[in-house]
Amino acid sequence: MKRADIVKEAREWKGTKWVHQASRKGIGCDCVGLVRGVYTAVTGNPVDLSIDYTRTTHLHGKEEKLKNEISRFCDEVPLNQEREGDLLLFGFLNFPAHHIGILAGKTFIHAWEDVGRVVEIPYDAVWKRLTKAVFRMPEVED
Repeated sequence: MKRADIVKEAREWKGTKWVHQASRKGIGCDCVGLVRGVYTAVTGNPVDLSIDYTRTTHLHGKEEKLKNEISRFCDEVPLNQEREGDLLLFGFLNFPAHHIGILAGKTFIHAWEDVGRVVEIPYDAVWKRLTKAVFRMPEVED
């Protein structure tokens, strides 16, 4: 699978309404649902992200649920070695990672509850500071 294919598929989700725990392109998704949908479309293999979460899961404990679940099917990459098509896990303050997006060069694509849809925004210094982990889908090629 090519990095460009991951980004192309993710961009096709832009504008999809933010819906908690959904994963339907053009209908609704959250950040986990976006990754689930893109991964399934690009690899042809449905992925079961069995994360039991609420909108405030990260406020209730230190367990890295999202990171642990993503590590079941993706390889962790050292911070600052991320490349286009990689998955970026974000965490705020000292809370576990609870948000995920897909790197698209100098931007990233994510389902952002605050704006109510999937958007592509700059991967700037603020977001880089919030990055807790980076993962790469298996068998990614340039």
